[in-house]
Amino acid sequence: GRIVLGTNKSLLILNGKRFSNVPMLDSRNKPISTYVTQVSRLHNGDIAVVTSGYGIMTKKIDANACYAMKGEVENLKFIHKILEDKQDRLWIILENGKLYRADKKGKLTKQIPGAETLEAKDIRQDNKGNIYLATKNDGIYLLKAGSTIFTKIAGIGNLPIDNIYISRDQRLFIGCDGMGIFVYNPVTG
Repeated sequence: GRIVLGTNKSLLILNGKRFSNVPMLDSRNKPISTYVTQVSRLHNGDIAVVTSGYGIMTKKIDANACYAMKGEVENLKFIHKILEDKQDRLWIILENGKLYRADKKGKLTKQIPGAETLEAKDIRQDNKGNIYLATKNDGIYLLKAGSTIFTKIAGIGNLPIDNIYISRDQRLFIGCDGMGIFVYNPVTG
């Protein structure tokens, strides 16, 4: 694999001993300079580049540049985080906390049952296919594998959550603004 870094101006990739800039092109193929908020490898091997201002871009394995992601997602500009789930759906958290989901063809679902009024901060999936949605001040919500509705996990409370991490043993590490890290075991509660 290669090391890929997002910066406050561009995307960098390690080529041997040096990092080189990867051109980022908008939907009209014009060069842009933008803040990269997340870099993520997709299941097909492409790299998703999440930006603040130009939406989600992709870098194909053999391409020398990043291009705007196609489909309805192309209209989204200020993205906070993404997650590609085990069903190849792309979960998108906007900078305003709204949660959207895009199917394989880029068609957006903007009304996610159980998450319509939440201010999302982070999203993760465990090895069983459950999706955990962390919110700013309303705890963590769970979309169980096979379910269609997010439900609140009662034992966590309304923490000021910034991010979550799921360990190999399925515990949730919950990073909170000004309050440290909390650990939640979904088996024992």
